[in-house]
Amino acid sequence: MVVQESQLTFVFPSPPPKKNKASIFNVIHFLSPHLFFSASQCAPLPEVENARADILAGRGLNYGTVVRYTCDEGFERGGMPVLLCQSNGTWSSPVPSCSR
Repeated sequence: MVVQESQLTFVFPSPPPKKNKASIFNVIHFLSPHLFFSASQCAPLPEVENARADILAGRGLNYGTVVRYTCDEGFERGGMPVLLCQSNGTWSSPVPSCSR
């Protein structure tokens, strides 16, 4: 069964319990223990000394944003250069460091 309400789509293995009038609120109540909502944003990333951060995709802190860190000339990166804002509201890895 699929129920749509304002660009939200819910898919269930079986129909929700019948009530006098079906509504999205009845569906949410029925599914509440099984629903997973994506985080809309991740925490702001700290500035990395001797590095530049470029947004490759997304809108800053929103889910799906991809940020790449590039160390200044003469500095070496420690850690992952590319971070992804994940659906659970966390970044895919810690920010890298840039040192000589």
